[in-house]
Amino acid sequence: MQDWNVIISIYQDGYRFTRRALRNLGFAGSSPFHNLITVSADDPVMLLDAIEKKAAENAAFYDAISRIAPALRSFDFHSAEEFTKQAAAIVLEWAPKLAGHTFHVRLHRRGAGLDLATPDLERSLDETILGALNKT
Repeated sequence: MQDWNVIISIYQDGYRFTRRALRNLGFAGSSPFHNLITVSADDPVMLLDAIEKKAAENAAFYDAISRIAPALRSFDFHSAEEFTKQAAAIVLEWAPKLAGHTFHVRLHRRGAGLDLATPDLERSLDETILGALNKT
């Protein structure tokens, strides 16, 4: 299992700058994937607040970051079927919190040359949640 809980995508040429800024905030991370940093934070929300404050002070930091995503759950998988099964189990846990709200599923992935059709997986997970909501 991964030892990270926040994923930060970096725009081209912002990797070193962002790593240095995160280290100054007390966080460090790396990833084998291009322009992607993974961080282990005791409190991901606190990290997001610290990054927001730092970005307000330094436009270059803001410009270097493409996307920040706390990873509330993560899992390892070795096939498309295994991914679908584990992802569906997680989204079913979230279904009660989504009742009465609108939602959408977006997958952003790197690596793993598995045959994972992202739009099909997003649609499948949406349908899984909708099915669970209709049963309640």
